[in-house]
Amino acid sequence: MTTTSTRAPVISTAFILAWFGANLSVTGDEILNFALLVNAAHGTGSVGILGFLVGLPALFGAWIGAWIAKRKERANHILVGSAVLGAVVVGVLWLLWTGTYLVLVTYAAVFMLGILKLTTWTTWQSSVPDLANTDNPDEIRRLMGWTVTSFGVGAALGPFIAGSLASMLDRRSLVLVDGITFVLAALLVLPAARRLFRNSGPRDTVRAAAGDDGRDRARWWEGVRLIFRQPLVRTPTLCLAATNFVTFGVLFSIPLVLLEKGMSDRMIGWVWSTFMAGSLVGSAASTRFRNDRMFRVYLVGEPAVRALGLVALAMATTPIGVLAGAALFTIPQGMGRVARESNMATTFEGAQRFRVLGAYQTIIRGAMPLAPLVMGTVVLDLGSTTFLLGAAVLLTGFSVAVSSDRSLRSAMLARTAANAIR
Repeated sequence: MTTTSTRAPVISTAFILAWFGANLSVTGDEILNFALLVNAAHGTGSVGILGFLVGLPALFGAWIGAWIAKRKERANHILVGSAVLGAVVVGVLWLLWTGTYLVLVTYAAVFMLGILKLTTWTTWQSSVPDLANTDNPDEIRRLMGWTVTSFGVGAALGPFIAGSLASMLDRRSLVLVDGITFVLAALLVLPAARRLFRNSGPRDTVRAAAGDDGRDRARWWEGVRLIFRQPLVRTPTLCLAATNFVTFGVLFSIPLVLLEKGMSDRMIGWVWSTFMAGSLVGSAASTRFRNDRMFRVYLVGEPAVRALGLVALAMATTPIGVLAGAALFTIPQGMGRVARESNMATTFEGAQRFRVLGAYQTIIRGAMPLAPLVMGTVVLDLGSTTFLLGAAVLLTGFSVAVSSDRSLRSAMLARTAANAIR
């Protein structure tokens, strides 16, 4: 007879410190993004190219996931090393901020930081069960939900802090603030990294669990194959890939939208903070009300409700109206994110998670680099209102596609029944 382990998670001080460090780094990233986006909007570079480079690292997600999976026993080094390298990259950007080649340095730094961020995210999300020393599916879903929610807090605080500091600090100083958060994050993650190393087990055992057996039999596309074999994650992942293309273009259209509406640069920070705060509210709600039936509601409803937010954003003529549309646009995002990541964390085990999460990033973000370029062309030719309303139509169609997937509905019902028996 097969038994199911239900070990409760162990939330240690080291885990909490690492959690705080990761959130601090997310906040710093958003402060840097604000500084670079405002710089580009005022002519130091291109908003479209900046968005392209922000999204480009995701194309390497499957390779990164496979690379980490073969080095699972070194996940501690990867977590700390990524933060240290991030501090170095931001430090170089800060030093060369007044140089002749600032635009090229900015583009290079954005791409490198994107690679490091993706590496850190894949390692952290895959290691949460090991860091908490649990394999209880419901507890893993809860931890993943609160991780997504807390990251939403960090992301929401970043633009708000940057917008508040913009009147006191110049953009170069905001870059330095991000560098400091990287250093602090490395120090805070260090105790958890040591715990992760102790829990990882011998090297040979880890390689066997990865299906490596001393040879690279499970290559980068293994994670893609695993995703497409699972009805619980296949359609939500494909829907998110299409949704991300649309929403990434929307994100980088905000400076142009606000400019057309005659609003100030400070509103960029407020809208971005509202984007992040809305996602946070959605994540908290879906973490509180987490079950398989609600997860399907979140997955089906997310694109359609976000479409309503875009309609409100397009029609708004006041700052309050813009912020209300931005909130409606992103609250469902947090709900869908918790549902998807919880499904993956409990559907795949061990070293599979590294490969799957890396491949997941490649799939959902692979087309994103092109979105700002397409957005720039559409807004220039047809205006921001037409762009936002067209995006709303596409998002509505994505909801229809998810609701029509019978395999997803059947898989959800089967898992609900299995959980009830357990």
